[in-house]
Amino acid sequence: MALTVLLVDDDPFVLKVLGRQLAAPHVTVFTARHAGEALRVLGTRRVDVLVTDQVMRTMSGDALVREARHLQPNLTPVLISGDEENARVAMRDERTPVFGKSFALRELAGLILGTSAPAQAA
Repeated sequence: MALTVLLVDDDPFVLKVLGRQLAAPHVTVFTARHAGEALRVLGTRRVDVLVTDQVMRTMSGDALVREARHLQPNLTPVLISGDEENARVAMRDERTPVFGKSFALRELAGLILGTSAPAQAA
């Protein structure tokens, strides 16, 4: 089963590390440095999983998730943030997993690739 993941973070290091962790023959990973880039990808490509940072300059991660759901209602969002608790409050959606930036890469990759559940979903 092919899987398409869109990673959105204004930190290129986070994009690089997460992209490497998700590298697999059946996974296509797109990256975006801000919400505008992410929305362009979402407007032209089918995305299965959207992983987005909460705190970005042009649009917050929770706002991006809401916009993304209008474009692609079946995508699965995952929010990552340096301030996990505030991200949970901003998201106000218990279906969306929220990971603090101190997340374990294997745990996050397992959630995205469907091999494990998060230790604590929002």
